[in-house]
Amino acid sequence: MHHRVKNNLHKVVCLLESQAINLQDDALHAIENCQHRIYAMSLIHQKLYQSEDIETVNMAIFLPEFIGYLKDSTGTGNKIYFELEVDLIKVEVSLAIPLSLIINEAVTNAIKYAFQGRTNGIISIKMYTSGPKVKLIISDNGIGIQHDHLQGPSNSLGLKLIRGLADDINGSLEIQNRNGTSIMIEFQIEPVTYNNDALTETEIARNG
Repeated sequence: MHHRVKNNLHKVVCLLESQAINLQDDALHAIENCQHRIYAMSLIHQKLYQSEDIETVNMAIFLPEFIGYLKDSTGTGNKIYFELEVDLIKVEVSLAIPLSLIINEAVTNAIKYAFQGRTNGIISIKMYTSGPKVKLIISDNGIGIQHDHLQGPSNSLGLKLIRGLADDINGSLEIQNRNGTSIMIEFQIEPVTYNNDALTETEIARNG
């Protein structure tokens, strides 16, 4: 089932790619954003059918691959350095999909807007257990989110999606502007963890 879902989502991505050839500016960006969101869901189902565990997603394995995809597809090159610190946590599909979509919105927004007028920057993604809860923090050292976006409803689709998805998982959302933008979501699950040690991107690559 997961393999079929993944293949169907991949077909949708290919259809969007064919449409993007004739588009420019805002329309092209909208299609690209949709591709990222669909790819996130597709990658989750790919990880599930490749694993012996077909019900949960190992976020320590999933996130580095997904961030690598975003880095390659947005053409950041060496301009943006990504820091990943992800505990070995498994979550169910119903939670993995909204989490991946939140990360997609936060990271793509940072890539597009956080480093305007700069030649480099850092985006950090951390996910770790804190007692019975899990914390997800996506932050950057860019110019920071606009004050009016922090104080009330935003016209940004990305921020609306993040707020809506955080509500969907019954998570608390905090967005701050401290030497850049920081988005923290805290939510409660019954995670399956291997240990309490954070696994860096380099360690994941080394361990396969």
